[in-house]
Amino acid sequence: MAADLNELVSGIWPLALHRQTDGSCSLSGMSLNELANKHATPMYLYDADEILERALRVKSAFAKHDLPCDVNYASKAFLSIAMAKIIANAELHLDVASGGELAIALRAGFPAANIALTAPRGLVTLAIWNVIPTLLPCLVIPCIDFSRRLSIEVPLAARYF
Repeated sequence: MAADLNELVSGIWPLALHRQTDGSCSLSGMSLNELANKHATPMYLYDADEILERALRVKSAFAKHDLPCDVNYASKAFLSIAMAKIIANAELHLDVASGGELAIALRAGFPAANIALTAPRGLVTLAIWNVIPTLLPCLVIPCIDFSRRLSIEVPLAARYF
């Protein structure tokens, strides 16, 4: 536990978040105060480079031990078209739990074969009847054979300011 409550504890905050001498914070060299003044709050800020780096660390940890797996980003952590593109560039899979999340992923051009629809039965039915019929030619929801592959969900987390 940090002795100073104002300390930015690593592992919780993005590595690119720094406290300035005046007490304000910056993310990747951008002043959070200036961003808030320019774009208003609340806003989601994330460091795409850090997300990619963390994704590669998780994937390489399993590969190092010769454990074949698909690393799934849990879209419930945060999903937008931009985030879906970052996750696709990291060659992760995407776990969606609603028709809305599925629509965002597909609109972002996320590879349909890398999308897992995991939701309570009612939501799956809703997605199938309301979203999937229009997407059948391009949508494949993979089934995981747990005897050969692991499916790992990693909340790579956007931060809310």
